[in-house]
Amino acid sequence: MFTEQVIPTPANTHSRALQQHIFSLLQDCNSFKKLTQIHAQLVLNALTQKNFILVKLLSLYVSSGYPSHAHKIFENIQNPSTAAWNQIIRGHAYSDMPRNSIMVFKRMESMCFEPDRFTYSFVLSGCVRSDLVRVGEQVHGRVLSNGYCSNVFVQTNLVNLYATLGGECGLASGFKVFDEMSERTVVSWNSLLNGCVRSGDVDGAWRVFDSMPERNVVSWTTMISGFAQNGRCRQALNLFHAMRRARVELDQVAFVAALSACAELGDLRLGRWIHSYVNEAVPFKGKPLQVSLMNALVHMYSSCGAVDEAYRVFKNMSRRTTISWTKELDPDRAANYLVLLSNVYATEKRWEIVASIREEITKMGVTKPPGQSRLQINRAIHDFVAGDSTHKQANTIYDMLGSLTRQAKQIEDIPSIPKVFTNVNKEDSLV
Repeated sequence: MFTEQVIPTPANTHSRALQQHIFSLLQDCNSFKKLTQIHAQLVLNALTQKNFILVKLLSLYVSSGYPSHAHKIFENIQNPSTAAWNQIIRGHAYSDMPRNSIMVFKRMESMCFEPDRFTYSFVLSGCVRSDLVRVGEQVHGRVLSNGYCSNVFVQTNLVNLYATLGGECGLASGFKVFDEMSERTVVSWNSLLNGCVRSGDVDGAWRVFDSMPERNVVSWTTMISGFAQNGRCRQALNLFHAMRRARVELDQVAFVAALSACAELGDLRLGRWIHSYVNEAVPFKGKPLQVSLMNALVHMYSSCGAVDEAYRVFKNMSRRTTISWTKELDPDRAANYLVLLSNVYATEKRWEIVASIREEITKMGVTKPPGQSRLQINRAIHDFVAGDSTHKQANTIYDMLGSLTRQAKQIEDIPSIPKVFTNVNKEDSLV
């Protein structure tokens, strides 16, 4: 009589099957929550030393925008591969602390690991985002000595480095690398175009744009913005219309540039059309508009004299949007558009709306930096700040200021200066 015996499966077979199962879960992972759950399974099953799984886990944490989690994974990898180094450098390069990518790159070199084309590309991105052109030039030297100077991926990032930051030879270095490229992508063309715009060379930017064999939405919006930012508003709007005719999908950056040009030219009709298009366009339906676009709408309507429409845009902002809006502006200009709007209403003596705007300003905690001036007396520079009492002659200064104020109040009318703040309480004034 025969008895059936079950032959035990080797433990390493179970382990391999589990590894493959977890790796397939990682490949299908599409959320941070699932990623952390899979990570927990790795720990529970003692698979935290399997490099091929850890590199995949590391890559997903980087792609999800969690470089600190990725770094902890990286530190557990024994003898990390170049792919692992690349992932952690990439994660830091596109994080809030891009300088860390350079530190990891230096550590990689010190441990005698061999960088590849991806390593150089990611660390160059870190240099750009850290505003470290000198370090980028040193990386360029490594690229030349290690034979990656003809790699299109690396060359594109070098063009972006010099186009964005300039470097010792300025944008010329970017053109030199660009001219040496055997294959030019739309990304490298756009980097060069952006470099010309940033340097104020609008004619050079136009030559680059006109020479491009292929253009994408970034190409168009960069050129439109370049015209608008340099006072060539009519050309900006002409190119905006050409972009529409070319059936390139209009994005919010293009609208911001066009609205800026409308504000400069006083083209209220086109500005209203853009506003209407944005409200009705399918790509923007149900999505919050970018802060910069809301900003541009308020500025356009205010500059064109349509203050009621400007105020409606402002009032339609959600609480979160208005707070983000003021924070996104340069700190020294945080209250500029709100004060502009308030001043326009004040000149029309619409005091109830002025009060409403200033109430919003107060709620948002927006403050205008105190006025500051400098005066040179006998080769010595004296700083004066509104409301400051630390100057050694402060009492004398304020006595004189009081005298001047009283004299000013005696003047009945100054036609060239609108009396904007005569009906505004002193403590409410931002000026």
